[in-house]
Amino acid sequence: MIFDPEADEILEANPQASELLGYTQEELLSMGPSDIHPEEMDRFREFLDTIRTEGSGRTDRLSCLTDSGEYVPAEISASTLEFGGRDSVLALIRDISELRKYERELERQNERLEDFASVISHDLRNPLNVAMGRVEIAQRNFESEHLETAKSSLERMEEMIGDLLALTRAGESVEETDRVSLDSIVDGCWQNVDTREATLETSVEITIHADRSRLRHVLENLFRNAIEHGRSDVTIRVGTLSDNTGFYVEDDGPGIPSEDRDNVFEQGYSTTEDGTGFGLSIVKEIVEAHGWDIIVTDGTDGGVRFEISGVEVE
Repeated sequence: MIFDPEADEILEANPQASELLGYTQEELLSMGPSDIHPEEMDRFREFLDTIRTEGSGRTDRLSCLTDSGEYVPAEISASTLEFGGRDSVLALIRDISELRKYERELERQNERLEDFASVISHDLRNPLNVAMGRVEIAQRNFESEHLETAKSSLERMEEMIGDLLALTRAGESVEETDRVSLDSIVDGCWQNVDTREATLETSVEITIHADRSRLRHVLENLFRNAIEHGRSDVTIRVGTLSDNTGFYVEDDGPGIPSEDRDNVFEQGYSTTEDGTGFGLSIVKEIVEAHGWDIIVTDGTDGGVRFEISGVEVE
């Protein structure tokens, strides 16, 4: 529709506007924007100020009152123009009811995930820690291969709980980022991993914008993946992509067959008996939560290479 913001008059409206709002075209031409947004005029005026200042604007915070008395959540794109000798505004209105419905369902799912994470953090870990403590006490008093097996099983449960907890939170959108020295955080992550006889080579003297904590999960999981699925003396390299859009982590291990590369990010996928299969799934979730991309390709020396692009690099 086209309207005169100063006179609060709708000057033109097409049939789609009538269909969306439920008014006839004649009724719309006798109305003004204040009739369409009666309870959100403060927001509407802020929107108009943006349009006047910049010549155009876009918002999805406004709802439109329909002829039936219901409100339709709308995305509105608008720009200034001259119409009939008046300084007017052209507004394109899109019904986003389905989008809002999807967002509400997503919020409910996130709440359930938070509840699940809370159960994992407390209700499962507490009895697990008690059991681990009792096994360790028993080992000091008795020698039995059964106790060692029990301890290994409890340690595996602890690892799986940690991975599940990370996975439930990995896909949450990254709202705020920090300036992160990639070289520094790579070194810190290397210290947190059982590196065995592995070697790290880095050439990433760049600063990127990322959620520092979740970036650590990405790097540590990629390091563990290279070590656990390769040789104990594997060499891992971290470097900057040639087009400066991100970074890579590669190794000189056995690599990943091309036919399996589409599956490596699936939850539960693992090529080792003691792997949880969540590591690379967590990596992908965190990468995508940042708005980045990740691909799997061949390493320089025949191993596997993970390239992460779309990163804001300084």
